[in-house]
Amino acid sequence: MADTCKDRSIISNATALALAPTDKRDRENRMFEDSLKKITALRGYNAIFGVEYTDGHAIVRVALAGSVAFGDEKVRNEVATMRYVEKMTSVPVPHIYHWGTAAENPFGLVENSHRQYLDPNASREKLERISFIVGSRPLTKNMNDLVTMGGIPPSILPPEDATYSTSDEWYAVLADLHVAHLAFQHNNAIDSADDCRDKLVAQHLFRQQIRQGKLLAAQTPRESSAKNEQVRRKQREKETFRLQIDDFRPHNILINADLNVVGVIDWEWAYFVPASFSQAPPWWLLLTAPEFWRGTFLDFWDQFVGALEIFLRALRAIEDAAPRENEEEEEEEEEEEEKDAADTVRLPDPMRRSWETGDFWAIPAARRCYGFEPVFWEFLDERFFGENVAGDYEGRMHVLSEKVKRRMELFVERKVEESKEEKIVDWDPDEAKSYLAEILTDLS
Repeated sequence: MADTCKDRSIISNATALALAPTDKRDRENRMFEDSLKKITALRGYNAIFGVEYTDGHAIVRVALAGSVAFGDEKVRNEVATMRYVEKMTSVPVPHIYHWGTAAENPFGLVENSHRQYLDPNASREKLERISFIVGSRPLTKNMNDLVTMGGIPPSILPPEDATYSTSDEWYAVLADLHVAHLAFQHNNAIDSADDCRDKLVAQHLFRQQIRQGKLLAAQTPRESSAKNEQVRRKQREKETFRLQIDDFRPHNILINADLNVVGVIDWEWAYFVPASFSQAPPWWLLLTAPEFWRGTFLDFWDQFVGALEIFLRALRAIEDAAPRENEEEEEEEEEEEEKDAADTVRLPDPMRRSWETGDFWAIPAARRCYGFEPVFWEFLDERFFGENVAGDYEGRMHVLSEKVKRRMELFVERKVEESKEEKIVDWDPDEAKSYLAEILTDLS
């Protein structure tokens, strides 16, 4: 794997030659050079080159400038994740031969997935002995897209060395990014003044719920409000973080003719997320995100229910059939599940609960800035605040403080004025941070 390609016009012969093997295999060297002159595919965030040797195959991946905002960081994270997964699990991932940054001028060579198999017998003891140290921020697909698609200044994102010890901290960061998205996207950010109010009020109310620790439902819905708050607090205090791919979907999985999984690819947006993320049903059961569904959100809801039932039955069957290392481990897991239902290993029950309580919609609303407002007004607003006859910001004006209302009108006035002229805005990093801090303070 390799870092950022300087442009989309592909790499020079000099680069290709510099990366060719330097031993006596001149014939293979020439094949390597010729292979790099032609892109095999442009896939999402990368240019992919197929390399043919007389004794095998390899792939070169180069991050595409313009599609990737943080090339070095993206590749470092992906390499670290893939090597960890390869070493510690039985998940088949491509083997990385080499990687580096654009300044080092390397390409990462990965073995074809159908030829690479990992140890299927990694024990739980082995997994617990080796630590995976997280020393930098989660680099999410959403953060990358905000910069490359929305023109958001990178300076307002979390610092590269930022880490988070609780789910509350991470959810708060995600809520702030929603406000930042609307504040800094200059072109095509709003359709009208009322559209701007709709967006800002949704973001403010969502951020308010997160700051109060009320985003996710307590797991004792029939108890009193005070009891629910105690349960939420305990759940948040004990919530762990788990590795997850931000845009994981079926096309990340390679299968052979016998329908056996032979590879899991595209780990570039993998990072550690609160366990509640993994306890929500996967959005890709209908093979497309809710905001891109061909019908309405309610159509998506109706279709998703059937797919979810099939998925949960299959998942439960797999978990029931999974071998246990020994009886003692099984008893320990059962005790742990009873003690901490929020961090249970078995997924069907928490996934069903997530769907039934509406947490399913809260998780993607937190993760993705694009398409946030329709999800909020359709599925989260009345869950948080009760009936909204108007169905938009007008039905929630009574819950806003006078301070928030004043900030909203100043904000709307500015965004309407910005919408009159399309241009690329080059923010000074310190001015961008100061402006966002001012908005967030007024909305607190």
